[in-house]
Amino acid sequence: MDIIHLIQQSRNNAIKVVNVELINLYWNIGTYIKQKLSIAEWGDKMVDELAKFIQKNNPELKGFNRANLYRMIQYHETYASV
Repeated sequence: MDIIHLIQQSRNNAIKVVNVELINLYWNIGTYIKQKLSIAEWGDKMVDELAKFIQKNNPELKGFNRANLYRMIQYHETYASV
């Protein structure tokens, strides 16, 4: 039915928009942290502290643990020169 197709198409479009925003968010976070690390304003330990701060103050935000923050930095480093 045409209605079902319209619903599915809108859902797919919404998912695409959300994914683009998440990619932009991860890029921006990786860029921000990398800049802080490269100008020696932060040491590596600050990434751990940032992850703990996010988890403590905003427990509803998922996916911003130490490992994922480093993945965001890695994402920035991999594609910054592209």
